[in-house]
Amino acid sequence: MTRPVDLLLHYMPAVARETSDPWVLKFAEDMMAKAHWKNWNPSPKQVAMMNKLVSELFSHTDMEVIEE
Repeated sequence: MTRPVDLLLHYMPAVARETSDPWVLKFAEDMMAKAHWKNWNPSPKQVAMMNKLVSELFSHTDMEVIEE
């Protein structure tokens, strides 16, 4: 399932908080910082990675994502 980019960016702080992997932490921080850049859009690879990380975030919890 591919989520909208704004939703993926919304969950990047949680991904950064929950990870123990330095690479994932740096990636999430970079995405959060670049989200404030004017006219920035993530590449297809970045979107795919954010989607994977958000999916992993929710696979380790009892929470469910409610989509509109």
